[in-house]
Amino acid sequence: MTVSMLLCAAITQSTPAPRVVFNSFLERTSFFLQGADPMVRINTMQIAFPPSEQFKTKCVIKSGDQVLGETEFRDHMAVRAGSFAEVGATKSSQPLGTTDGKRTIEVYVNDALAGKFEFTLTKTSNGDPLDPKVTWKMVGPWKDYAFLKHRPDDGYRQDLILTYWVAEHELTGKEKIITTTIKKGATVVATDPKRYPNGPGYSRFEMPLMRANRNPITVKDLPSMAGTYTVEVKEGARMLRNWTFTIANGAVVAHPRSDFNKTEAIAWLPTRKQNGNQVDPFTMFWLGPK
Repeated sequence: MTVSMLLCAAITQSTPAPRVVFNSFLERTSFFLQGADPMVRINTMQIAFPPSEQFKTKCVIKSGDQVLGETEFRDHMAVRAGSFAEVGATKSSQPLGTTDGKRTIEVYVNDALAGKFEFTLTKTSNGDPLDPKVTWKMVGPWKDYAFLKHRPDDGYRQDLILTYWVAEHELTGKEKIITTTIKKGATVVATDPKRYPNGPGYSRFEMPLMRANRNPITVKDLPSMAGTYTVEVKEGARMLRNWTFTIANGAVVAHPRSDFNKTEAIAWLPTRKQNGNQVDPFTMFWLGPK
């Protein structure tokens, strides 16, 4: 292999392909699921490792192979921060179709697939012939993923915070209450006793990891917490979520799909994201499918 070929290979390896920050799908999309015509609103999209020059972003909403909606973004007004760029949509609201089944959101950067997000919609009715109402039940990756996050050692308190999502339609009881517990073996490490999901979509919850005496667990505690931990989200005795994470060498072990050198663009789970014109100081440690 020639020197020029080696240099090209090194450059290619060190420059990841553009990819959507997964939080853009989970946290920056708004779904309107009440009524006969469900919609999704995508105001912005965060791209990691964007091209250094101006680029073109396109978002396509599909039901199977059928294109339901398509929008482009104001790429000439991209806000850049570190290895990220955030772009705003030219038309944020798109239809989701009126048949049950799988939906896909695909994002392209310069015509290359940079992100893919799948979920399903099912139509439900209140059964009242005199006052009929339609609501759409949505099931998607919100139920599969969560993340822990903390700030770096920058003079602020570095509390560990768990973020996760639960939908009201997952609950069967009248009170619609969930509880969250973090355990090491059979020992309860932290609890979040009551949360109330609301609405047809997924409710987002943030849980600071607090001991029974209400003192927070911080980054400074991690060296003494080596081991494997379980996160349980329940409605009464019924398990809704069950994740594990590991602490080793004084840190939370990152999800293997967070290594952008070893993970394709559409499967990547980011460790950082953009916050306006700067990179958010929190590091994210994802929990979910490998």
